[in-house]
Amino acid sequence: MDRSVFGPSFKLGRFLGIDVWIHWTLFAVLLFYATRAQMRGAPLEFVIFAILIPYLLLFGSVLLHEFGHILAARRFGMYTDFVILTPIGGAAIVGESRNPWEEFVVAISGPLVNVALAALATGLYLLL
Repeated sequence: MDRSVFGPSFKLGRFLGIDVWIHWTLFAVLLFYATRAQMRGAPLEFVIFAILIPYLLLFGSVLLHEFGHILAARRFGMYTDFVILTPIGGAAIVGESRNPWEEFVVAISGPLVNVALAALATGLYLLL
């Protein structure tokens, strides 16, 4: 798939042989919320700990979710192209599956990553 269908984006890097792109609107949304908080008199610490860090954690989890799809697709020998992150989530671009089972495994792998992250976060919360 041609990445240009998603519009302007910036390359974050290459992980496990997959290019990761960030759509420009992801930066725009972050800038909007940070600027809005500053204009309302919020201290810089609030912007960092209530906006920036949660935003980075959210999209870190979205990225891991997408790599769940990518790694499952690779296990079946499917073509894997790139990941793009947008303000409404991410998209892992993978090739077509050969049968419904492969399609199911690739589809469920992303949400399973989220379940694992939730279990990890819950365990960390209980420890602290």
